[in-house]
Amino acid sequence: MRGNDSSLLNNGSGIIHSATLNYDGIFRHYAHFINGSIQTVASWPKEENECLVKGYCGFNSYCTFIDAQPVCICLPGYDFIYPNDHTLGCKRIFQKEDCSKEKDSPTLYEMKLLPKILWKDSPYFKDRMSRDACSSACMADCRCEAATYKVETASCMKMRFPLRYLRRKTESVSFGNTTTWLLLKVGKSPKNRTGNDNHAPKQPPPIKTTSNRATVQIIVITSVFSFLLCSTLVISSHYMYKIRVLQYKRRNMELHVSEPEAIVLSNWAYKCFVRGQLNKLFFWEAVDKTLVENMLKVALWCVQDEPFLRQTMKSVVLMLEGVTDIAVPPCHNSNFE
Repeated sequence: MRGNDSSLLNNGSGIIHSATLNYDGIFRHYAHFINGSIQTVASWPKEENECLVKGYCGFNSYCTFIDAQPVCICLPGYDFIYPNDHTLGCKRIFQKEDCSKEKDSPTLYEMKLLPKILWKDSPYFKDRMSRDACSSACMADCRCEAATYKVETASCMKMRFPLRYLRRKTESVSFGNTTTWLLLKVGKSPKNRTGNDNHAPKQPPPIKTTSNRATVQIIVITSVFSFLLCSTLVISSHYMYKIRVLQYKRRNMELHVSEPEAIVLSNWAYKCFVRGQLNKLFFWEAVDKTLVENMLKVALWCVQDEPFLRQTMKSVVLMLEGVTDIAVPPCHNSNFE
């Protein structure tokens, strides 16, 4: 703990104590006085060095000090996700190819050397080799986004994306005497790529323009074609309707019934109902006359010419279930005699 003041630790009257884990990762103990003033009693870590806090700077950025103030700086090839808050990390500004081939092409990427960058995370690969060999190994490995190289131990440690917990040593703030390098894989700009690169962006196809005269001709031709098509459809529909009517009339003329009104089923059924001759509707089998009469009355209610006389589906269901009585329906056809 830092900055202990024994006079403030006593629970004297007029002092309220609070402890807060601040956004910078520092845990602080505060004393609040009646007059509105606030004083820091203690803090942890002992040195108020924000760069020592893991996660103070977001992904793909490193923490350093400028004019004794902690700042977050994006790695080369990256830019801030939110320009107004540099602590939230950075995003790529180059396109990363997928790892289907397990190896990255040297024509697409280059390795940048950043001195005095420390990394506090677990690598997925660690081995002893020279710095150049470490750089080449990261370049050939599709999973490798960067590698840290410690000169004293000749240690090469590969890192996956996203890169986190990075900080940079400065003259005023030191994190140890170890000499380290960050070997960062960055995408090349298209003009700096060499060799046969199948991943180079293709030029967009040229945009074809049409003159005003050609545009008018296209509109006129389209309008004429649409008019002819609509006219053809109307004429075809008219003749199809006439053919249907003729076929219907011919079919009715070919029917052989003893009563002319039997051609229209609803008229014939109503006439049989009024005359009490329901047996004509089911002359081929014996049926329950009461059930047939109820069903026929419901059906006649549903085919009324006047819409307001037709029953709702709810009323029809209640009638069929016997919940409500079925009234005698009026003649459904005003032309019926």
